Amino acid sequence: MEIRELKKQETTGAMRLVWDVFVEFEAPDYVEEGVETFREFINDEAAVGNLVVYGAFENRKLTGVIATRNEGGHIALFFVRKDYQRRGIGRKLFETVLEACDKPAITVNSSPLIVLA
Repeated sequence: MEIRELKKQETTGAMRLVWDVFVEFEAPDYVEEGVETFREFINDEAAVGNLVVYGAFENRKLTGVIATRNEGGHIALFFVRKDYQRRGIGRKLFETVLEACDKPAITVNSSPLIVLA
């Protein structure tokens, strides 16, 4: 598995992954307006351009994404494809953010999804 910061031209594919995972796992728990607000955010080039986006790759396929803002102090997006969950990808993405951030704390707004072991 390779984890690296994505180039600006790679963020479109990353936001596609984010949307696909969001629709499958998160959107059912949101009202239509909330789903639309999220879609607008990930399609806003200026908003996404202000994020630092990391991707996890397996065999050159993007399998997970984590994005931060506020100089790494806030996790704005954190998604792993369904078929790649429970393989440590999320943990490695999170560890990458921790290593890159020099803030005393990192914030995140959590989703309602809970995955039990």
